[in-house]
Amino acid sequence: IEGVLVAMHAVGAERGYIGVKARFDRELRRLVEARDACIDAGWPRAAEVRIVPGPDEYLFGEESALLEVIEGKLPLPRIVPPYQTGLFATMTQSNPTVVNNVETLAHVAQILREGAAWFREVGTAEAAGTMVFTVLGDVARAGVHELALGTSLRTLLEDIAGATDIQAVYSGTSNTVITPDLLDLPMDFDSFAEAGTGLGSGGFAVYDTSRDIVQVTAALARFLAVESCGQCLACKLGTTEIFERLDSLLRGEGTATDIEEIRKRTLTVPDQNRCYLPVGPALLVRSPVAEFADAFEAP
Repeated sequence: IEGVLVAMHAVGAERGYIGVKARFDRELRRLVEARDACIDAGWPRAAEVRIVPGPDEYLFGEESALLEVIEGKLPLPRIVPPYQTGLFATMTQSNPTVVNNVETLAHVAQILREGAAWFREVGTAEAAGTMVFTVLGDVARAGVHELALGTSLRTLLEDIAGATDIQAVYSGTSNTVITPDLLDLPMDFDSFAEAGTGLGSGGFAVYDTSRDIVQVTAALARFLAVESCGQCLACKLGTTEIFERLDSLLRGEGTATDIEEIRKRTLTVPDQNRCYLPVGPALLVRSPVAEFADAFEAP
């Protein structure tokens, strides 16, 4: 809440909004209580912060779809970015809007209080501070951990979460698969990008060697197909076809043609995309098809 108030002051915003899924009732309640406590304490403009419950759809987290929900609409991504056409825009007032992740704004209050040098005491020269990382899947201790940026992925997955016999790791559903040879990567955005993958929002799903990688890929591809809003034909048709062809492979009915068509679709699925969702199957599916070719081509 404090970070939002600082951001409102910095950019001269009339109001601030925090979007959270309605089913997260505990988190929603705590946000409202914190905002109301700020109002009671007399914090300037705290009453101008709105807590907005939203739908469970994946795209609620996309910045322009978030604006749509705040305006009382469905979570459908816009063509024009928020910094050009923002909340409650009209023909004469574009109302450019700043959108940030909650984690970014949560750092603001402490940085202002303690100073930039304090924040840079941990992390790396290029990626200062800490980040919240989530680990789930085939691990002994699934959980959420705040660690210094630059901490190795192996430290998080093996030492903290207790993962063993790792076959594949996914950083969210919009990045390339991470194989065991990359476990010593420092967890910062530049290092992951240089390795050809992405850090995303710091959420990792771990799969050990007992898993069928084709089944894992199909499950993730299905999620993206279901969550497509359908506004972009390449995404709507491409994500569905990718999943259906993966499903054919799982049923033992697939052929080499299916694998080739999956590869082709991963190249075209992001065509004219309004949001980042179709980039997911482009990276998430194409990479395991290449890295685990034997599994996909097995009879």
